[in-house]
Amino acid sequence: MDYSEYYEARNKIIEILKKDLLGPLAEDEIIDEAPVNYYLVGKLYPKDIKKISDDGEVIKDEDTPFLDDTDLLANQFYQSAMGMSISVAKNVERINLECNYANYTQVLDEEDNDTHKWKRQSHSIELPIDLNSISKDKVLKKKIDEDLYIQIRDIKSIIDDNRHLMITLLNDAHVENMRYENLSPKTYFQPQMIVRTENKDCFLEVQQSTLEHIDDETNELEMLYSGYNSYASGHGCAVDWHLNDSNEVNEIFTDFLPEYEVLQMKPADCFNEDILSIKRLSEAEYSEIADGLQTAFAKYNDWIKELKNKSSSEIAMRNIAKCEEVYKRLLDAIEVLDNPLALKAFKLANEAMYYQRTKDVNGADYSVKWYPFQLAFILLELKSIVEKDSDERQIVDLLWFPTGGGKTEAYLGIAAFTLFYERLSDKRNDVKHVSIIMRYTLRLLSLQQFERAAALICSCEIIRDKYNLGETPFSIGLWVGQSVTPNSLDEADKFLKERNNSSYSNPAQIKKCPWCGKKIEFGNYYIDKKEKRMHIACSDENCFFGKELPIHLVDEDIYFHKPSFIISTVDKFAQLAFKEEAADLFNAGTNNISPQLIIQDELHLISGPLGTMTGIYEAAILKLLTTDGVRPKIVASTATIKNAMNQVRALYNAECMQFPPQGICADDSFFAEKSKREDKPARKYLGIMQSGASAATFFVRVMGSLLFASRYLTEAGFSDEVVDSFWTETGYFNTLKELGSSLVRIVDNVQDRYNFLKDKKFITMYPLKNAKDKYTKYYELTSRNNSSSLGDFIQNDLMIPYRKDSNQEPYDFIMSSNMISVGVDVDRLGTMLVVGQPLKTAEYIQATSRVGRKTPGLVVTLYSGAKTRDRSHYEQFIPYHAAFYKYVEPTTLTPFSDRARDRGLQALYIMLARYTIPVLRSNDHAYEYRKNMPELENIRKYILNYVESVDPEEIEDVIIELNNIESDWESQAIRITDLVYYKYGRTDNTLYKEDYMENNRFRMMNSLRTVEPSIEVDVEE
Repeated sequence: MDYSEYYEARNKIIEILKKDLLGPLAEDEIIDEAPVNYYLVGKLYPKDIKKISDDGEVIKDEDTPFLDDTDLLANQFYQSAMGMSISVAKNVERINLECNYANYTQVLDEEDNDTHKWKRQSHSIELPIDLNSISKDKVLKKKIDEDLYIQIRDIKSIIDDNRHLMITLLNDAHVENMRYENLSPKTYFQPQMIVRTENKDCFLEVQQSTLEHIDDETNELEMLYSGYNSYASGHGCAVDWHLNDSNEVNEIFTDFLPEYEVLQMKPADCFNEDILSIKRLSEAEYSEIADGLQTAFAKYNDWIKELKNKSSSEIAMRNIAKCEEVYKRLLDAIEVLDNPLALKAFKLANEAMYYQRTKDVNGADYSVKWYPFQLAFILLELKSIVEKDSDERQIVDLLWFPTGGGKTEAYLGIAAFTLFYERLSDKRNDVKHVSIIMRYTLRLLSLQQFERAAALICSCEIIRDKYNLGETPFSIGLWVGQSVTPNSLDEADKFLKERNNSSYSNPAQIKKCPWCGKKIEFGNYYIDKKEKRMHIACSDENCFFGKELPIHLVDEDIYFHKPSFIISTVDKFAQLAFKEEAADLFNAGTNNISPQLIIQDELHLISGPLGTMTGIYEAAILKLLTTDGVRPKIVASTATIKNAMNQVRALYNAECMQFPPQGICADDSFFAEKSKREDKPARKYLGIMQSGASAATFFVRVMGSLLFASRYLTEAGFSDEVVDSFWTETGYFNTLKELGSSLVRIVDNVQDRYNFLKDKKFITMYPLKNAKDKYTKYYELTSRNNSSSLGDFIQNDLMIPYRKDSNQEPYDFIMSSNMISVGVDVDRLGTMLVVGQPLKTAEYIQATSRVGRKTPGLVVTLYSGAKTRDRSHYEQFIPYHAAFYKYVEPTTLTPFSDRARDRGLQALYIMLARYTIPVLRSNDHAYEYRKNMPELENIRKYILNYVESVDPEEIEDVIIELNNIESDWESQAIRITDLVYYKYGRTDNTLYKEDYMENNRFRMMNSLRTVEPSIEVDVEE
């Protein structure tokens, strides 16, 4: 695909943003409005302004001295200084400093002598700087304009004897009784400093202090990103640098609107195409497959050997050892395929994935291929599935690949292999049971991914029928909660009859056939209470699934029919404590067939309170799903994670292997490499820091400018497809409060600003003749909308493209919370405005990766100058964005901490006792409990061993609390002869109490997301 027109359009948008926000429109411009209002950023105000009163009066600070520290001045609301810190080699005696700036003076309007306008005067001054005249005690100060000074200080370092310079440009003007409109003559605009030198290797790397402590993973990251050096730090501005032909820095410059283009990682073209052909793999004999894989893996081994030649450091050798372990496991996979049943299952899995991709049972398209990393990851898991007693079965394999890289297809391939191998290896498996659990953290994400997995299950069903692979259909169930799908068939039936008048959730979640794509209407759903089934049929009777789709969407239906493949959310598993049928779904605590594979997507999201509670519940779930000492194989995926080893240990009490393991450079892991901007669309980030304007004004000005620029693309002659990719402005907000206030502004203030640009400021430079006066169609993408309506919006309304001659109007704005960071895969989104640096870098990467997925994207990040963290990210804009995976924060989980035990230890103990001791299993048999039951000794031992492995510091407290739980349960069981676990609306004879009963030992969480309650407040005016 040719992206050149998209890049050109993006450049035009950035050009307009810079003209509007920083200026100037023209070098010698004359403007009507006071320039302090006309331009938003890139201004050095008089230094003693503190604030401006509501009536426009400037209030000054009488005590502000002439300060040497740039930060003290730059931190003011009205910025009066800017600067940069650089390091130069100790032998460098001279640097050249160029200062560019402008000021505006009032002139009379030639046509109306009573009206004043503002005329721009630009200045450029070059200063040779003798570094020998600067020392720690001797600061160089030079006056370059009436109130404008250059200040240079050498900050000595205890690490080395090189020169570490802080270069400052500051406005030392004073104001006395000045009003706001008279501030412009004392303000300097569009300032910039450029440092150059004629010396070779003059500029040295500036050490960043962003990493809090040094450990093995930190050292590894330093090695991986060693090619991404930082040569300057900004103060009240960002900094950037240029490289010469020898890849050396030859100049460093300040920038108020910094840009950085992030190139996407892409699957490497490292294997022969024949071995990647899905169709060929479904047909080939073992010898052909083995030879092809041997050749492919030999290339990987050669790459590993090259790494050894390039680096022999301890850190590098640790990474190389991980690569060698992967190589060994890949070779083992070839031996596994020598097993006829494993080979057949592998070929059938490829056939299923081919059908899923092409929907063509009779096709022979050999160009449909795996990416090398996908095929390799599938092969890595074969031994774990086939040889249940292998050590690899106990390892959690983590697939790490950037967002949109194809992770889903990789683990769907593993799922298909698992289904077929289980069916082929033992006829006793030809019964209804859950083989695979795929878990997400958000219901919206679960719903979206369900459709892709449903297409695979349809493919598997066709293959089962084609090759007579048993009587039990392969099927899939969506088990996510009442906000998405009904809990009972009665609820589903009532909704289908009453529809919009029903208070129940919508069971009709499948809108089109996952096999043929035909639309599915309400009439294609019907309830059969005798079979305990909600049937769904394709609307096309000629479709293979014209009579029935192998899909289950209602909890009652799922409990009875036990689909082969369950897609769920992690918090749904809290239901195991309440519902025996939920435990029976997975044959928990029995010797019947239990799930063989657990797939955990977006592992990085299982963090914080949700991750902590998931960890303590997981201790029960994994034990209950263990049959004959064999636990399910767990694979996980993420695009952003740090400290994965500790997170996996806390969640699953298991070792972790990340695939693909990094080598010695972040840009090349053999299976993935950095792409060129011509091969994959690059995403550009643009930073803006608030100064001299309120956060509300700041948002309105920038969003208004983006709105104008995107609409101007239509006048500039860009194609409809290019215009569409930048049409819908996506806003990302860190809090619902900020998002809520923006909703009013986009339909009011932003429109006013847009019209000002259209009718006044840009009427000559960027004429917009055919545009509307208002663009106010927006959608709020937050948890305040239910999952069903969100899914409909994303799949249908948001997909409406811009077309010049179409009557359908695409959305102008999407205002989103962090919900957009996962599960919103819409190729047409190309622009995002991030309001404030998100708390976590992983969140920033995930959220901004939602734009520019298919075509080049633009992310504009608004930083608050009043927030230290925002300011720091802005001042380090270039190095941060050049290597932001390096700055992903570690996730922390404490599943057995005091607060977590208070909420979950009783659930862990009760679930294990209830479902492993037959007499306690039924809901109304809680009274049967006695703490001297012989089976309880193994349960205690399991819990304590688990805690000892995951969080040994908590072991003593766990012992005490387990004793209390046992005594309290026995006491209630003796006292209340009809004690049950749970009864809706009752607590008098129930062991479980409501979660809000904080002082009760048996308070029980109905969902793992109830750890951080929130309320919605409606204000009536």
